[in-house]
Amino acid sequence: MKKIAQEKLNENQLMSLLNASLQNIKNKTTMYLNIIDPSTSTEEAIEYIRKNRATWDANEIINDFNIERLTTSNLKKRTHATINLVLQHLINAEDALTAKNHLTAWNSLLIAIEYLGYLEGLNDPIITKRASRSEDGGRAKAIKRSNLIKAIQQNIENYLQNRNKNKNNDQIAREITDFMYENEAESRLFGKKSKDDIISLVLDILIEHLKKQSIP
Repeated sequence: MKKIAQEKLNENQLMSLLNASLQNIKNKTTMYLNIIDPSTSTEEAIEYIRKNRATWDANEIINDFNIERLTTSNLKKRTHATINLVLQHLINAEDALTAKNHLTAWNSLLIAIEYLGYLEGLNDPIITKRASRSEDGGRAKAIKRSNLIKAIQQNIENYLQNRNKNKNNDQIAREITDFMYENEAESRLFGKKSKDDIISLVLDILIEHLKKQSIP
């Protein structure tokens, strides 16, 4: 009898520990869930998933969210996918606890904790700032390239108004490039590109421009 009582006590203690861990993870998850939906708690999100989960393949859902987490470069989408992974594994843990399958419950909680740690990294101010700087840098490069292409197009139009018919496209591209190098504002748009790269770009845009002109 004492052995049975001790085993029951140990089981109750284990259940208490697992439930406390589950609640702790839920509380932390709510903090990150509020980033994408301030009005929803973890419990509400889990309830919503449970209502729809019967029509879904849970393993397929987890796999889809994991693929999105690993492949997207968008911080919000990565956060959304990771939160959903935490929620899916919390549901697995709850179901295992109900079935008194302690090992499965513990394993699901460990996976949820792993994704929770990943969420903490995603929302670390230093990492977020670094990602923001990277996105800003990408936008700045795109704007600079757009401005360069516009400047080249304008120079091509100006040149062709007084075009020397004896010159081929390669010669025209080189002359336009030389002219742009003499313009300080336009030469800054070249950045670290070599002169040959600029000539090649001018030539491509020139050929495209002439093709459009030849279309009736």
